[in-house]
Amino acid sequence: MKRVLLIISIVMIALVGCKQEGFEPTRCSIEEGRRGQCTYKVFENRSIEIVPGDSLDNEGFVRVNVGDKRVFEFDFEGNQDDRIADDEYGERIWFEVPMDLESFEYKDEELKDIQMTFRPSCFCFIETVSIEQGKVKGKKLGDKRWEIEIDITFTWSGITEERVFAAQFEQS
Repeated sequence: MKRVLLIISIVMIALVGCKQEGFEPTRCSIEEGRRGQCTYKVFENRSIEIVPGDSLDNEGFVRVNVGDKRVFEFDFEGNQDDRIADDEYGERIWFEVPMDLESFEYKDEELKDIQMTFRPSCFCFIETVSIEQGKVKGKKLGDKRWEIEIDITFTWSGITEERVFAAQFEQS
């Protein structure tokens, strides 16, 4: 009996250890050292409106409005360290596709067509960035779920960053 319990324990540890971080919303990482909580949402009959900023006082914003597209939103909220003031960090990535698609793939310049956008949330200079390098691929899994793969590169505040993950996005 002890041997059976040992084998079951080893299998469970292996399964948990091999779980892809992008599918676990309470434990994800956007880059080495930045861990937090991720959510992956789909909004139907919506559209993205990007309001550009014109100064440090007016940083611009992204708004999801009623529309004729399907909007995907990735939201990362970094873990809080109570020992550090103003360390809060978060970010969102949005894009929109036509409602009638069951699968899609967009690359590089095509990302402009789906308004793929990155926006941080932090005690820092906040910049809304249009993403034009990389790819996004998706397929419908059911009425309310999509499997999405993202591999993008963008420049924010003079630093080139990359986001690579696969996740199941669910309709809100």
